[in-house]
Amino acid sequence: MAPWIFTQYCYLDFNRTWSMAYSARRQMRCQSMLTNGAVFLESVLRNIDWGDWTTCWGDAFAIAFGNELQTTSQGQAWLHEVATAGLSLANEATYWRAHGIQSFDVQWQNYKRIGAINSYSITNAYGVTYPMTLVSFNGTYRFESQTTFKMYWSLANDLTAVMNNASGIGGTSLLRGSSHFAFANTTMQAVLTTNLTIMAPLANGLALVQSLLGPFGVVDMFYIRVPSSLLSLTRDVIDLARRGMGDDVDAQALYTSIVPNAVSCPIPKHWLEANLQTYGSNPLCPEYLASKPLQACFSDLVSFDLACLPGVPMPSRVTATQQFYLVAAILAGVNTMDPIDYRSICAFDISYIEACSVYLNQTVTFIRTYMPTANSTFANAVARINTEIGALNIEFMVYTKVNGSLALLHTAVLDPAVPAFSFFGWTYLYGWIAGFREVVSFTGDHGSLTLLTDEAPPLTQAVQSWQMATNFAQYCQSGVWYVTCMMLSVALLVSGYIVAIGGHFEGLNMLELSRVGGIVWVGRPLLFLRSLTALCLLSTGSLELVYSGYISRFAAPRTPWYKVALAAGETTWLVSVANDISLIVTKEHAALFVTPNSLIVWFVVAILSAVVPVAATSTIDLSCAVVEMDLQVKCTSGGIAIGDFGRLVLLHCVVIGCNVASFLITKRRVRRLAPCRINSLIMSSGAKYLFLHTTRFIDGVYYIDRASAALTGILTYRYNDQVYALDIKLWRLIVSPVHDLDVPEWPGTQAELAATYALVD
Repeated sequence: MAPWIFTQYCYLDFNRTWSMAYSARRQMRCQSMLTNGAVFLESVLRNIDWGDWTTCWGDAFAIAFGNELQTTSQGQAWLHEVATAGLSLANEATYWRAHGIQSFDVQWQNYKRIGAINSYSITNAYGVTYPMTLVSFNGTYRFESQTTFKMYWSLANDLTAVMNNASGIGGTSLLRGSSHFAFANTTMQAVLTTNLTIMAPLANGLALVQSLLGPFGVVDMFYIRVPSSLLSLTRDVIDLARRGMGDDVDAQALYTSIVPNAVSCPIPKHWLEANLQTYGSNPLCPEYLASKPLQACFSDLVSFDLACLPGVPMPSRVTATQQFYLVAAILAGVNTMDPIDYRSICAFDISYIEACSVYLNQTVTFIRTYMPTANSTFANAVARINTEIGALNIEFMVYTKVNGSLALLHTAVLDPAVPAFSFFGWTYLYGWIAGFREVVSFTGDHGSLTLLTDEAPPLTQAVQSWQMATNFAQYCQSGVWYVTCMMLSVALLVSGYIVAIGGHFEGLNMLELSRVGGIVWVGRPLLFLRSLTALCLLSTGSLELVYSGYISRFAAPRTPWYKVALAAGETTWLVSVANDISLIVTKEHAALFVTPNSLIVWFVVAILSAVVPVAATSTIDLSCAVVEMDLQVKCTSGGIAIGDFGRLVLLHCVVIGCNVASFLITKRRVRRLAPCRINSLIMSSGAKYLFLHTTRFIDGVYYIDRASAALTGILTYRYNDQVYALDIKLWRLIVSPVHDLDVPEWPGTQAELAATYALVD
């Protein structure tokens, strides 16, 4: 698809040995384009797959260039060089710069729509980044709707034409120095006419365009970029306005009271006074058969999407917003004028003079009240920018009739001779700044015309629901619900045992519901998941969309202290997991520090989260990469970091650090402890080291109360003289006879002894 890259070539090679312009005057114009790599065909040929190129375009390339090059050793050497060039990206860039090339700028066209995929990213507390699409559409060719081929129709059509004997340039060369140069005895316009790209004779409107610009087929169409100084000033003005509103409801009310006119049609003064009729305003199309009063509105300004169809012209309006008016008023200096002058400004929008006076008064009142420093801050920049934009000579054009004959008139959008129109001129140009319009310079052999295009409606697309990363969140939510329900069930189960055994149980063991019961009944992975969700919440900033009654904005609400405390308390689940894993080392010392350790972690995490909460951050950084040259780009506009992975790691370190510190301090203060005498294989390690075992060892047998047994996963049921014990950890059923209820060494009552289960495994 390389020949469809839209540019008019000036030279075949970087050394400018072989010229390619299709007219002598255009070859002269090429001297001002030498820093643009797109005017050198070598820039493309060096960076394509030569085998694919030969397969698709080899025959046409041979006729247009190859045969002529093969006649000289210099041409043969150059062909070999570009066919075998395989430099790295950095070396290729160095090679280009060595030849004075600074950019690769293609030209404006409408036979293909450039595709774009633009996204921003959201980064969560786990450090995972999710792309969220802002806009996505693929590059497409639209030959049936194009209107720019008459200006130039691309190298692809040139190569097709030299292969076609009926084209007028069949079998000829595209090199100016060749004796078989295609345009030695004809013109590109004649070729376009032969191929019916242009109808002969020319329509009156197109004849006027030809008279102004020069022959069709060799007209350059340059994009004119918005100057960086203008973009910067616009950002500063909007930022000042937003800071002026802030939390000031009165400012917001005044701002929203500025009601934009969505059907504004301001017209330059001398065209209004002449009472002209418009037959269209697009140099790519003939004039319309019917006309409309120009006083009412411009009709069909040049546009990417506008097809050349006969009929009644459609109005080209300014769809303004409050921002349009604020920026335009400051750039036009309206905020320094007396209100009596507003009516002279509004006279250019003849159908809406009264509405204009209202919104202009409101706009200036807002600037003077809530942007009082605007004049002193921006005065110098405004003067420079008006001079800079004036030098670009951006214009309107119109087909109209003067003395009964069709004429092509054009006038500057910012005309120094008519300063009163400057406000509306800037409302038109704000569409260019905001990306709703383009500025295109049509430059031919006789002259040039730099035009502001019509508004293009912004592309709106529905949010892609599949990009919402909710699966993991739903999994975590389900895990949290499961843990909650399971722990409630365990608590109810243990409570049932307490009732069944008449309240004869070891009360302090019940405090180990999470450390023992959670580990046994739920398991470490799900407890870790629950704690991870809490840590994630504590590592995530909050953003809310708030509406003041006038404007919407994002705000970062302060999390209430009790919510912070509750979330911090959830981290003790991770403490329980850490304690259980570390029992291999801590053993008997664990019972001395696990509770203080949990309280310390809770306190530290709560204080850290309350004093230094995580704040969401956003960045705006547009970065684009070309996926397919002149057809598809992929961009990222910035990102929102809603979570802080560093904070998540820090909280984990707090848990682990407190656990280690608590153990070391305890170990230092209490060096020796009696080893635990429990050797039962069905007791969990947590129950073994954390339960209270005092007075429950009789003759080497451990008598655990049945409520505590249930907590550690041993479900017991007494039937006649048998005890059935189901160990849910091993899924084993143990049947044993009821232990002797006459144990002289038992320190408690018979009822307490009857409420126990003897671990004799």
